[in-house]
Amino acid sequence: MAEENTALSVASTQALTAKETGFVPRPVVSPEIAKQVIVEWEDLKKAIATEEDIHRETRSAKQKDGTYKEVEVAYYKKSYWRKAATFLGISVEPVENTESFRVINGARIASVTYRASGPNQRSVAGDGHCANDEGGKQYWKVANLLATAHTRAYNRAVSNYIGGGEVSAEEMDFETPPEGAPAERPGRSATAVFDLINALRDDIRHAKNSDDCRLVWKRIHANRGQLGTATEQELKSEVAAKAAQLKQQEEGGNEH
Repeated sequence: MAEENTALSVASTQALTAKETGFVPRPVVSPEIAKQVIVEWEDLKKAIATEEDIHRETRSAKQKDGTYKEVEVAYYKKSYWRKAATFLGISVEPVENTESFRVINGARIASVTYRASGPNQRSVAGDGHCANDEGGKQYWKVANLLATAHTRAYNRAVSNYIGGGEVSAEEMDFETPPEGAPAERPGRSATAVFDLINALRDDIRHAKNSDDCRLVWKRIHANRGQLGTATEQELKSEVAAKAAQLKQQEEGGNEH
């Protein structure tokens, strides 16, 4: 028994020593201060962001009761992220020797990394990529692809530094095509389109009635320019099949 108590005492002492010497991660601020900083950050965001800094779009969001509702989602543009860096005292610079230009499966891809550093000595990197197989970019020149990659990397570095996990509008690719390029609908990056398709399929799986199916169908139709004809038709077929399944289940329940 004495040996057990001695072992527990040693273990407790080692644990305390580990905390005191920094081997165990611990908060650098109190919960109260963290809450206050978040409130101050949200207040600053409202103060510096204008409508010109925001791109808005409508998306289907799952509610607490399991149904889906169309809600407006805001994405902040590069002008906002530059304001945020200015008012938070964040220095943002491109990382040397990270700018690159590659061709993968026929697509030209520009990449670069930026680093955001602040008064508290914290430093966070953010990478940006832009490819000409994204919607509306097939005619873009190398300079345009690189410029967008730089914008995305800058935005991501600031967002990573702040730690809010927000995706900037330029990462969703809502920028106007450069002069000389054919007029086309703004497109999304390949990753964003993939996420959109997965989100739509998730909406279809969780649809509980014909109203839910109609909302998903409308969302698919609204994003048809980003999805492409084949994917649009495939998703609409899946919605139709889901609606038919729900109708059959409803009719079967009424019979009983």
